[in-house]
Amino acid sequence: MSYSVLLGSGVENKQFYFDAPVVSCKRFSDRDQHIQVPEVEGDTVFYINSLYPDQDSKWIETFLTISRLNEYGKTVIPIFTFFSYGRQDKRKKEDEALSAYTMLDLLFSLGVEKMGIVNAHFIKKKGKWTYKNLEVENLDASGLIKDYLRGVYPDIIFMSPDKGAEYMTGNALHKERGDYEESDISERKISKMTGGDDSVKGKTVGLVDDMIAGGDTMKTAIDHLKSHGAKTIVCAAVHGQFVGNAIEKLSGSVIVCTDSLESDYSVVSINGLISGFIKNSQ
Repeated sequence: MSYSVLLGSGVENKQFYFDAPVVSCKRFSDRDQHIQVPEVEGDTVFYINSLYPDQDSKWIETFLTISRLNEYGKTVIPIFTFFSYGRQDKRKKEDEALSAYTMLDLLFSLGVEKMGIVNAHFIKKKGKWTYKNLEVENLDASGLIKDYLRGVYPDIIFMSPDKGAEYMTGNALHKERGDYEESDISERKISKMTGGDDSVKGKTVGLVDDMIAGGDTMKTAIDHLKSHGAKTIVCAAVHGQFVGNAIEKLSGSVIVCTDSLESDYSVVSINGLISGFIKNSQ
């Protein structure tokens, strides 16, 4: 396989990934996106992008970029350091759209047959996962986070704040949510959290999740583990979105994230994870 790497606007400042060309993203006067895709060498293009923040624009950029690469006759293998619209993979109400699968369908309709995603929220295991005829590699960065934390806290034990991230630690609390509240923001408050018990008493606990968004899950988990005697709690996530006052909610806690989304807490690099996927895909 001869290949090239192409960077989207979401990772254009991460040239430490690869010395690669970047898609040009500008706006017309009516605010439609003007996407220019350089023609690159090789028959396969690994297109790397982060679909957050400004996720609506990032998705349009991605669809237009893949379409143009198709016109060049390239096989496109996307790599997403963060997959927005991935949180809705099951219905709580009958009229809800399943955005995660709709995005996968759209990618497949553009000829994508293989892709890599760093800790996709809708995939509950690491490694290969198939949706229809689309092969997705869930690139799990939790091992990198745990290695980093072991270097700082040799006696640390790991736990995830809910069952969805249990594959990252092998141990998880149980979280229950209420119904959607009447608000412009779609949100289901946490009604109950159980698990952990006295096994955490006197221990340093690393709470590892795929993402920190509004911070409610982590804050509830911190309070729950403290009530069971945990000595020190470290909040760790692959993706640090930190929406609204999330940082304020976690004030006083140690926070560790990867650089899948750049923040002040991005201390773990996923460069090797992405490089490994490209190498193994050849």
